[in-house]
Amino acid sequence: MKNNIKMKFLCVSVIAILVFLCDPLNAQQTEPQIRGKAILLTPEKEDGKLEITFHYGTWSLNPIKATFEEELTRSLANEIRREITNQADAYTQDLVRGDFTHTLAFNATGSHYGLEIRYFPKGRKGPFSLGFSLEKTNMTMTVAGLVNQVFTDGTYGEVDATGTLELKPLSTNLSFRWDMAPKWMVSPYFVFGLGIAPLNGTVSYDFTGTYYWTGGTASLSDTGSKTFKEAEEGSGFNLPNIFIVGHVAFGLRANIASHFVLIAEGGFWDGIVFRGGLGVRF
Repeated sequence: MKNNIKMKFLCVSVIAILVFLCDPLNAQQTEPQIRGKAILLTPEKEDGKLEITFHYGTWSLNPIKATFEEELTRSLANEIRREITNQADAYTQDLVRGDFTHTLAFNATGSHYGLEIRYFPKGRKGPFSLGFSLEKTNMTMTVAGLVNQVFTDGTYGEVDATGTLELKPLSTNLSFRWDMAPKWMVSPYFVFGLGIAPLNGTVSYDFTGTYYWTGGTASLSDTGSKTFKEAEEGSGFNLPNIFIVGHVAFGLRANIASHFVLIAEGGFWDGIVFRGGLGVRF
């Protein structure tokens, strides 16, 4: 009887030991299989390498002011100066121009829009992208103030003048962008690039004022418009034929759906530009 009890106890002990030893082994063999299945079921996505975006914004106070302001105001002032002389000559013959002054001041506003295609070499997980875009910028630069022409015989003409310079360059641009947190729903980014466009535009002016001469006073007024080429030929100064665009900006990119993104940025685009856009990524 005692021997039977001992044998039963021994068998139960052996079975318990075997179960204890076998379970960890089974767990170790099973776990890699589960992990392997999980990896196969959720592969890392490599899509999202292309993004097409339309954007629109405002433009103002560009650095062309520092580059062209003196030449442009001088050109407009000289146009008005010639017209003052021509009109005054109808009242006083053989006028000789003396001192000439003007207080023309410069201001600039405009709009900006474009279409961009951007390539992400590493897909959605990559921070770097290369973009190519076509951009249209409407720049309106206004010059306004007083123009005074004194003649050697003591007569003079003074007018209140307004001049307008319009540029509408259509530029092709190449840009480089870094998304600082590409896997986030909202990611800040930094972008810089360069563009090129033909420099075409028009210069227009109008003025009203008075010519003071020995016979009393006479009204002066005129309006005119010229292309850049015509203004260049008449004034004697040279304008570049190429418009260079510099682009440096900081922005935010938001994933609003699986394939749609919103962008908002502010920075330098030959001036100050703020723009927003809607894109499709695939």
